Amino acid sequence: MIVTDDHDKTRPGEPSPSSTVMLLRDGEDGIETLGVVRNERISFAGALAFPGGSLDAGDFILAARLMPRDPMAPYRVAAIREVFEETGVLLAHGEERLSEPLLATLRARLLAGELTFERLLVEFDLRPSLEELIYFAHWITPERFPRRYSTHFFVADMPAHRSAEHDGDELVSSFWMKPGLVLEWCRNGTHIVMPPTEQSCALLADFDCVAQARAALALMQVRVEVG
Repeated sequence: MIVTDDHDKTRPGEPSPSSTVMLLRDGEDGIETLGVVRNERISFAGALAFPGGSLDAGDFILAARLMPRDPMAPYRVAAIREVFEETGVLLAHGEERLSEPLLATLRARLLAGELTFERLLVEFDLRPSLEELIYFAHWITPERFPRRYSTHFFVADMPAHRSAEHDGDELVSSFWMKPGLVLEWCRNGTHIVMPPTEQSCALLADFDCVAQARAALALMQVRVEVG
């Protein structure tokens, strides 16, 4: 995606604005979150992460229409758009009216540049669930990295009637995982786990269910950390 400063470009050396989402569900043995692995062309290739990506110009335009007084609105829009592009899960009111085959077709058209996210929403009378995203952290890539991001982290409920499927392009793998297990993977080297992913999972590991996690994270003061 095209990262924006004045909606067209990011100045050299400045972290690009981006969003990421921890999709949550209650599993048989406690809370689970969707983990993804990016391909070798993407920054932090091979690292365990969460769905998400950079803001584009359309996110600012749609945010100004839907939530004009919220400075985080463009990040919320980008979060929902990226989750749909990368996993096929559309976090929007009214999406339950759309069949799985139709959603797959719309996702493919969006990825091919044949359809904008705003047009998709308007055409099918959908409203992105911006208010249901819980914002809980802000991470900035350290200056030593060639590509830097200013990433805002959200949590969202996984719709019970949908399934997630990685796109096979930017993402080469996706799976549901227990936050506590991610911490073990970090310690034993099973997966590459960057600090933002590790710390986010550490937060979730103490909760027994999604409702408990959402309630606690909603009360947190959003913090800025350098990864």
